Amino acid sequence: MTQSAVAESIFVTELVHSQARQAVQEGTPLGTSLPPELRNVVRQFVKAASEGKTVTIGTLPQELSTTEAARQLGMSRPTLMKLVHNEEIPAHKVGSHTRLHLKDVQEFQKNERRRQLDAFDKLREIDDELESESFFQN
Repeated sequence: MTQSAVAESIFVTELVHSQARQAVQEGTPLGTSLPPELRNVVRQFVKAASEGKTVTIGTLPQELSTTEAARQLGMSRPTLMKLVHNEEIPAHKVGSHTRLHLKDVQEFQKNERRRQLDAFDKLREIDDELESESFFQN
């Protein structure tokens, strides 16, 4: 990359950061003509850019290998394979390889997150009850 190309890239990056920072600080409506889902993505992008963070946008295949699915779920491949074996997450074979549909992985992730939040709420309730009992005993 030439020096002028590097300088131009730095200038554009700084300009985007400056404009994004200004828009966030002023509360400027971002992408008001965009669908709500896309507007939220743009807002998150602009906020991250205004904070100087690196933003990467990519695509995901509709069918994932077990290695990629495990990575997305934040677990080991053997743990994922146990879930597949126990039919806790749908999978299918392509030849001798196990594959998972992206939508199934995302749905499993959403359900797991919901289960974790529910468990955390129950723990808070128990903690509140114990604190109340302790308060009345003293």
